Amino acid sequence: MTSPAPQLIPCPHCQETTEATPLTVLQEGAPELDQLFDGSLNRVTCQACGKSFLFETPLLYRDDEARYLVYFLPRALAGNLDEALKQMDELYHRIFADLAADERPDCRLATQRGHFIEKIALHQFEYDDRLVEYIKYLLFQHNEGLDPVRHELLFDFGNSDDENLMFIAFSREKGQAEYSLGLTAADYHELAEAFLATPELEAELDKLFRPYHVVVDNLLH
Repeated sequence: MTSPAPQLIPCPHCQETTEATPLTVLQEGAPELDQLFDGSLNRVTCQACGKSFLFETPLLYRDDEARYLVYFLPRALAGNLDEALKQMDELYHRIFADLAADERPDCRLATQRGHFIEKIALHQFEYDDRLVEYIKYLLFQHNEGLDPVRHELLFDFGNSDDENLMFIAFSREKGQAEYSLGLTAADYHELAEAFLATPELEAELDKLFRPYHVVVDNLLH
């Protein structure tokens, strides 16, 4: 686990700066993952006004044993998504140039903290995020009142278990949860058996999403 040097971070409330050392790398099994999930990771308390705020900085999640990476590049820093994905692709191939294709890690890019958390949680539950995003698409198509313009679906890791895969529908306008929905884990595994056990179908699943950026929005626009 590595951390950068201390930074002078401007407070969004009073604009005064506070020195803090944000965490930039998270490894699977690290205690800081709990802080990420409860919203306290990289939370800074301003020394001038006493208010706390989240310092949004790039974060890398690593599970070296499973060869899985998730890179969080906050939307404010990412700029144009196409350019961010291009730079990520160049960096990925440069870093892992000496590895065979089947030895390279799976890698995801998230530009929202909620998506970053979701990717990690899905990985820990051993759910394939491509299939989960496809399931979100099906839920949008078959649930009256669920609108991708007004709602965002996120994996509800707090209420999911071995029996059920749950989602929370967030109101984009209000920024709060409106209701929950889901499916049984058995239904998920039935879909997984259909898609992931057949190379041709898995390849078709890959084509639904942009490289590194696996989100349901790719299927809705």
